[in-house]
Amino acid sequence: MPCLPAKKHERLVLAVYPRGKAAVPRPNNSELQYLTYYASSRPKKLVKVGHYLANKNSKDIYWQRQADVLVTNEICAALIEKCHANLNLFAHQVLQIIHETLATREGMQIERACFAFSTLCHFHDGSGFESEQLFSVYLDTLRQLADLSKSSEGTTLINVLQAINVSSTGSALYIARLRDQLEIVIGSCLVQLTNVSPAAVAGRLRAEPHRRGESIADIRLGRPSVDTVPQNSSERVALATLRQIFDSNSPYQVSVATETLLELQPDDDAWLSSLLQTLLECTPINLRFHVVGACLSSATNVSRSFALAQALLGARVSLVGLSVIDVLESLTLLLIDDDGSHTSDFVETVKLLASHAYYKNQISDVCGALLARVGPNLDGPHALALDVVLSTAKGKVPLSAFSASLSGLAYKDESTQRTSATLLDRHRSRITADSVALRGFIDSIYRLGVTGSSMTEMLGIIALPWLDGPSAVLMLQMLCGLEKEQPNIARALMREFARQQKLELENDGVGSDMSAAFAAKLGISLEEGADLAWERGLDSSNRSISSSVLRPDLEDPSSSRRAAMPVSQVANLRNAFTGGHRKVETAAQPVSIERLFGDVSANA
Repeated sequence: MPCLPAKKHERLVLAVYPRGKAAVPRPNNSELQYLTYYASSRPKKLVKVGHYLANKNSKDIYWQRQADVLVTNEICAALIEKCHANLNLFAHQVLQIIHETLATREGMQIERACFAFSTLCHFHDGSGFESEQLFSVYLDTLRQLADLSKSSEGTTLINVLQAINVSSTGSALYIARLRDQLEIVIGSCLVQLTNVSPAAVAGRLRAEPHRRGESIADIRLGRPSVDTVPQNSSERVALATLRQIFDSNSPYQVSVATETLLELQPDDDAWLSSLLQTLLECTPINLRFHVVGACLSSATNVSRSFALAQALLGARVSLVGLSVIDVLESLTLLLIDDDGSHTSDFVETVKLLASHAYYKNQISDVCGALLARVGPNLDGPHALALDVVLSTAKGKVPLSAFSASLSGLAYKDESTQRTSATLLDRHRSRITADSVALRGFIDSIYRLGVTGSSMTEMLGIIALPWLDGPSAVLMLQMLCGLEKEQPNIARALMREFARQQKLELENDGVGSDMSAAFAAKLGISLEEGADLAWERGLDSSNRSISSSVLRPDLEDPSSSRRAAMPVSQVANLRNAFTGGHRKVETAAQPVSIERLFGDVSANA
């Protein structure tokens, strides 16, 4: 007669194993319930129970007692379900049992081990995986399942994939070394989808019913769909796993999953693009832009980056939260070492990017960012992209969209200045005037004292056609300031304005005809303009000219920032505006430019 174990937990464990042989060995139900009650009411006994089960399982595998191995895995699943609050006390032993059982590669044993592993992933809160030793065993078990998915088939393969599926929903997926886990899970899914067409992938993912937070082991597989993968197949489970990974509220998980997918599928860009398009629909709407960002930052080459970006931006899904400027910057970085072969890809991608408008001034921001990056050639990527965006934009783009770019043109070379001017001139009908932006542009040239033929051409093409009251007076101020030191440039600008207005000027463009043209542009009579600009502009309390008209943000009267204009230039301004019809009474009279500009603007 064999000796009974002296310890109670050992006797309770052994009592669970059935006597005799059965086709499908199952644990004794009443004894199992008593064991789980005993363990849950005495948490410190869980450690002893776990060690005893692990030692017994190792011996049973060695002596090929398959029935006992099956029962051991079911005991583990029952203990996890009943004592999951103290799971960390015996999780290491459970993983050891599962790992050794999977190593047998026996169909029935793999099925029971997969069930125990799924139960562990479902109840584990991830806190125990802070231990490197425990997490290492977990990761080895996950790799073991992935290896089995490559060599198994039939029911065994489905059981393995379902266990991997549950591991993608547990808390363990959100703890340390997320990338290592996703590489294993996504890699095993891609192996199953190798021979599935993109159309079948899209059709199955759209047709499959899915509720967030539930694994495929918890819900019944959906009805079969025509022309897609068969019901309950390995492809079906793999697709459901990928969807669960992307259907997450964690931005980090979505980004890492996308990067991992790109690393593991390096060849077929068309297949990968189709898969990412479909997974993009499964991603929460507020996190979809992370997929686009990950594709641009992680693609292995420039061609692939543009192909994936076009596929995602061209998908008929909302990308709320997408930062078009950041994406545009990423696209620009792809062209750093480009020899021009990807110019058409860049233009097409920017066109698709501009189609995603989620706030009022988004197209304006894109146009301004493109103009700031325009090079010296009209056939450059940014110039062509700006041409396309302006041509296809719905509605007009305000000139203020180019404020920063226009101000920065003063620092660029002449070729770039001419290219920018040509682009704006080409789409003048699609750009609305903006006095604030125009004044900032003229002011930047005036303050920097920029001269040269290209800047003269810039002023003629950009500034003059859009002049309104305040900006026209500001232009006169600049011209008068240039007339003494740079008479040729001042005359050239006047001639350019006259050419655009089809006026015939006398005295080489300096005279009463020029001032009459400006007065007509302001919409007031010559004498009225003289009264407004000179007689009402006198202010004995201010001997300098405020910069508020040049910089609208400095309209505070208490501001100490002033842009003084010599009184002699005020006289020149008066002469230029009145055509010399009125004489300057005294060169010492101060002028308040705020009143002068304000009155002119009010009557424009």
